[in-house]
Amino acid sequence: MKKNLSPTLVFYVSILLFACSPHNEQNKILPKDSVNLHLIDSLNETAFKVKRFDVVKALNYLSVSQSMASKINYQKGLAVANLYEAGIYQQSGYSNKALSIYYKALDIAKANNDTFNIARCNIQIAAALKENNDFDAAEKLYKESLLIFKKLNKPQEVININNSIGQLYVSKKIYAEAKKYFDDALAESIAIKYVYGEKKSYQNLGFIELNNKNIDKAEAYFLKAKTIDEEQNDYYGLALSNMHLAEVAEQRKNSKGVLLFGLEGFAMAKKANAFSLMDSNIQFILKAYKKQNNYAKMAVWQ
Repeated sequence: MKKNLSPTLVFYVSILLFACSPHNEQNKILPKDSVNLHLIDSLNETAFKVKRFDVVKALNYLSVSQSMASKINYQKGLAVANLYEAGIYQQSGYSNKALSIYYKALDIAKANNDTFNIARCNIQIAAALKENNDFDAAEKLYKESLLIFKKLNKPQEVININNSIGQLYVSKKIYAEAKKYFDDALAESIAIKYVYGEKKSYQNLGFIELNNKNIDKAEAYFLKAKTIDEEQNDYYGLALSNMHLAEVAEQRKNSKGVLLFGLEGFAMAKKANAFSLMDSNIQFILKAYKKQNNYAKMAVWQ
């Protein structure tokens, strides 16, 4: 079930939509007061939460936030709105578009000496570099950002980077080092009750166990991640967790399980508009139907 927005936020969003309307002449002289800054920040953070189950609504909130921030020259709010918008495009499989918006957010943050958001942008750019196999440049950005977040006492961001650095070592096939980062991220997530960091750590540790052929341990981690995704109504996370569980079923030569998790993963990826995950789950669906000699179904999915 989708989470409803608070009546107060809905009211403020309505005000902002009117304020940013091209038909409202007063939008040219909106004051840069604490109320407007708070509303923009609230829109950005609401969009970040909403993107898990409604990408279109999240983008609409960010559009209003960007318009409002531009009119009152609230550069920090504008940088964050661009950062979150890029994240949505990256989640949906539009990596090139996402990267250009990340650089836009980075330029805004740099112009305002916004150290925190400079580091956040660099993390996302590092992820793109990792995807292009530029591991050294990605690791440099990750570790620079890690130092900044530790200095700023941002434990959630430290956890996120530890998970990201661990994933980098997975890409380099240095699994023992990767596990150290994932273990640290999990322990700290549990300690501060950071549910997203805990979920990501479970997924990452599950991948390590799967690589080491510890199928039961891998499945246990992926099921823990899936439980959190279900509690949080996180479609993107569910698409990823189901894809991993389909891989576990494949390792067990359980074609029915592969099909079950692949179909569920595809449905969740479709809801999240995560096209790369849609494709990944389809590959498991095709494998399952091929194993069952169901070529008619294969043709449909192909």
